[in-house]
Amino acid sequence: MTQQTTLALTAIALCLCGTGGMLIARCSKEVRRIARGRRLFLAALIGLGVLALYASGQPHHGVVYAGLSLGGLVIGMLWEGPQAGCERMWAADRL
Repeated sequence: MTQQTTLALTAIALCLCGTGGMLIARCSKEVRRIARGRRLFLAALIGLGVLALYASGQPHHGVVYAGLSLGGLVIGMLWEGPQAGCERMWAADRL
């Protein structure tokens, strides 16, 4: 496996972790779970930042993927959208 493939797979894995943390932080009612989701999200952001710093010293263009992933995760966390999906999850918990 080449270094570029490894960097791309690591970026994808960190994006999935960040998205999971974002969903946990957004859709949870418990304060502890919200805090865990935020910590997971921040850990993924820090990991992507480290990945971007490492990729910037390499001769290929892996920085673009890490930068776009970082931007997308930050926009996703700051986006103020409807909470319909979370409300449906909470309604299912009440049954």
